[in-house]
Amino acid sequence: STNIAPNSHTAVVIRESNGSDHEGLRRLAQLDSARLPEQPLVVAEVDGELRAAVSVNDGSVIADPFHRTADVVALAEMRASQRRQALRRPLRLVARTPSTATARSRVVRRHAA
Repeated sequence: STNIAPNSHTAVVIRESNGSDHEGLRRLAQLDSARLPEQPLVVAEVDGELRAAVSVNDGSVIADPFHRTADVVALAEMRASQRRQALRRPLRLVARTPSTATARSRVVRRHAA
C-alpha cells in the first residue's frame, strides 16, 4: 500500500541536500525530535517541502511526523544507498596517451591493407 494518495498530482523530488536546505533540515530534525543526521544527506521533498532526509554515510533518517513519509523515506534510502556504494567504489581512471592511440591506428591500418 502506498502512503501517497493515488491519482494525486503530488510532486516528489529525491535529491542531494545543499546549503540552502540547512534551515529546513534543522526544522525537520526538531519536528522529529532527533539530531540532524551526518552529512552528506539525500532529501525527499513533497510539493517543494522537505519531508525527510537520509544520511549517505550511516543511513540515519529524519522525517516529518505530521505527514505520511514511509514512501518518500524508502525512495531517499534507496538513493542514499546508491550514493554510498558509489562513494565506496574505487575510482578507475583510464587515460590514453597519444603514443598508444597512434600505435593502435598504425596496427589497424596495417591489418586493413
